[in-house]
Amino acid sequence: MSNPFTLLSGRGIKLLPFGDEGCGKTDLASGVRKLTTRYLYIDNEGSTSAVSLAAYDKTTHCGLLMLTAQSAQSVTKLLEDGLVAARAGKPWWDVVVLDSFVEQQETRSGQIAVERAKANPKESPQALSEAGWGDLRRDLLTLLRLCVALADTGCGVIVTTAADLEDDPLRPGTKEVRPYCQGSVRFLLGKFFDLVIYVKNDSNKENPSRHLYHMLRVGNFRHKNRYERQWIGLKFPAVLENPDLPQLLDYIHKADKEANRDNA
Repeated sequence: MSNPFTLLSGRGIKLLPFGDEGCGKTDLASGVRKLTTRYLYIDNEGSTSAVSLAAYDKTTHCGLLMLTAQSAQSVTKLLEDGLVAARAGKPWWDVVVLDSFVEQQETRSGQIAVERAKANPKESPQALSEAGWGDLRRDLLTLLRLCVALADTGCGVIVTTAADLEDDPLRPGTKEVRPYCQGSVRFLLGKFFDLVIYVKNDSNKENPSRHLYHMLRVGNFRHKNRYERQWIGLKFPAVLENPDLPQLLDYIHKADKEANRDNA
C-alpha cells in the first residue's frame, strides 16, 4: 500500500500549520488517523485530549506519544532510530507529527538551563542564558534536520507551532503574522518545510465552526524572509475553508501531478 504522504518524487510532504491557540491546528494534524495507522504523533502540550488517536505501541513505534518535560529530549533519539530504519528500507512510519514546536522549544530551553546551572554553578545567569540559547538553537536545528531527512525517505512530516506578530519589512508600522520560533531559527524555517499553513479561527454566528487555511509558499522569499503568498508554479488555492487533512492532501497531490506534467 502506497504512503499517502509521499510525493511523486518519492519524498515525503513537509507541512507547518501555525496559528493562535484553539484555531484548529491539532484538528488538522490529527487527521493522520484517517489516512494511515503507521503514524507517530508526538504530543508535548496535551492538545490531543479530545482527539481519538491510537496509543503508542513500543513494538511498532506507532501511535500517540505523550511527552513530559522529563522525556522531551527523547524525541530526537526516537526520530534518529526511525531514520536509521527508514534508510535500511524498513520504515516505521508513513508520517510523523510534532504538536507542537513551541512546547518542544520551551521544554528543552528549561532543561538546558537546569543542566548548565548544575554543570557550571559559578557562571553568571547572563552567561548561562547566552550559552543556553546556543544549545537550544543547535537542538532545534537538529530536530528540523531530522524531519527533513525523514521526508527524504518518503515519510510525511507535520509540525505545528504558534503564530507570532513581527514588523512587516515592506510596510513600516504594520505587523505580519508568521510562525513562532525562538531566536534565529525562525529565519531558517523556509528551508525545512514545503508548505506553511496559517490556520485562522473565523467563526461567527452564522458559521460557528468556520476555519480558514491560508496557504503560504515556503522557501521563496521576496524580502527578508517574507513568505510568498502563493505556491509558485502550482495551481493551488490561496485560502481553503475548513479542509480536513485528506482533502488538503488531495490538493497537494493534484498540484504535484500538474507540476510533474508541466515539467515533463
